[in-house]
Amino acid sequence: AGRAHVSCLARAAGHQPKLWHTCPTCKQEFQGQLTLGLAQARWELVRNHPQMSEDRLKALDHLALARSNAGDHVGARPLLEEQVAVCRQKYGDRDPTTLASISDLGTLLLSMEDAAALPLLEEACEGLRRTEGNTHKLTLRATVNLAKACSQMAAGSRAMARLLYEQVCVEWSRVWPWSPVLFNAMGDLSNIS
Repeated sequence: AGRAHVSCLARAAGHQPKLWHTCPTCKQEFQGQLTLGLAQARWELVRNHPQMSEDRLKALDHLALARSNAGDHVGARPLLEEQVAVCRQKYGDRDPTTLASISDLGTLLLSMEDAAALPLLEEACEGLRRTEGNTHKLTLRATVNLAKACSQMAAGSRAMARLLYEQVCVEWSRVWPWSPVLFNAMGDLSNIS
């Protein structure tokens, strides 16, 4: 009881794509091992499709994020690196889809304490500000992660991290005042002060 058949859900998701992420009964997003199992099943269905295939890119993103959320950062990294490369080729460097994938890779590298995170997050943040504006969710999330990178990795960048966190708190409170991201950013800001 309480267990889902991944193969049954994967078969159903082939006809209703939202079922890759969301329970058809309670409408909540899947969590944990079920998310990872569905992501792996989805990837197996499309892994041999052309690299630029939209279905393949979505499955690649799904698997990379599921692995990352399960703590398999080493397994997620090559998937996100491939996704960034394909998005750059397919959409260009300044497309929001590309910039979001760059932000995802930068965030993963930040969790791995890899210095390559900082320039990726700077690129994503700058690009998303230009294409989506300062108050878009993607921009604000990239800004939070850039602030984390500045406070954790960049020597002497605590002032920059503080400024970025303050900007996020102001912008996010205007648009999504009850967001957990806002509360986390406020907590991170208080830790820098």
